[in-house]
Amino acid sequence: MEALISEVGKEIARRVLYKSESIEDVIRDMHTKFSRDGVAVTTMSIESVYKTSDEATHNAEQYQKALELAAARVSLLTVCGFLLYRLDPCSFSLQVPTPHLIEKFASGGVAPAVEMKKEPISETQVILTLCITVKNYLHTDVFIRLDVSSSKA
Repeated sequence: MEALISEVGKEIARRVLYKSESIEDVIRDMHTKFSRDGVAVTTMSIESVYKTSDEATHNAEQYQKALELAAARVSLLTVCGFLLYRLDPCSFSLQVPTPHLIEKFASGGVAPAVEMKKEPISETQVILTLCITVKNYLHTDVFIRLDVSSSKA
């Protein structure tokens, strides 16, 4: 991604900042260009270490549909679980609230599966490239709301 940002950063910045093109148009054009040129990026997928829960699913939905974080926060549900810690060899244990970790990962003895593969660049990765570019050139953040329900990345 760094090489890609370095290669197209000035063009993206010029189009968005000086030509006042819409971010959506720049993203669409850059994705088309990258797809045509066969640009691929290495992606890493990491097995989730968390259990799914109705509360977590609800919270994710609230964040996805909210226009502002503050609006989502008021309707969030608490997601908690318990991890059993053995404090001494005499079987004295303590339950400590933790996120919903899958049991095999709770002790830290098992690592999640990791898969790395080279794939064609997705539109979401183009958006990331644009955000990093704007941050580098303006020294500020840009926030783009993604409709994850229709995202193919």
